[in-house]
Amino acid sequence: MKWEILRDGLIVIHEGKGRGSRRMIPASQRVQAVLAMRKTSTATDWIFPSDTASGHIEASTVKKQHYAALEIANVEPFVLYTLLHTCLTRWAKHMDPFTLHVLAGHTDMNTTKRYIHPDEVRIREAMAKFGGGHSLGHSRENGGPEAADDFPVTDRSDKDLNGATRQDRTGDLLITNQPLYQLS
Repeated sequence: MKWEILRDGLIVIHEGKGRGSRRMIPASQRVQAVLAMRKTSTATDWIFPSDTASGHIEASTVKKQHYAALEIANVEPFVLYTLLHTCLTRWAKHMDPFTLHVLAGHTDMNTTKRYIHPDEVRIREAMAKFGGGHSLGHSRENGGPEAADDFPVTDRSDKDLNGATRQDRTGDLLITNQPLYQLS
């Protein structure tokens, strides 16, 4: 990586494995501070210079240093790529899936879904932020929120949020999980 990829607090990625790889990632203050220290200690165009033919650190060198560090620290070996999974999984707890999708550089949202693991607590917190809906113009007579006690919301226990329901109540319409279109 060259210093030119850093612009206005952003890390600009020009290439990668897929179309989504081209993106700009805001660098945290911590990352910016570490990079500023590195910049004062090197006079090359490379962020991570090295005594290699290319003049910068190579993937093989990083792998060797990683395994040496694991051995010194007496840590169970793991593939360095695992850190990307850890980062994205942790980010997923703090941002919406679409932002995570862009920052990860994924072309397909299905790839991003691998990192999103909402549990019951997160689901309940999300619904508490939402407030459970709106009541503008609704009444018991026209199916407003106070009429909700008259109808079960789901055919499952309220405490079990891990899985799809068989039925959901929307106004006076009963929606059963089924395809909307018949594919031939």
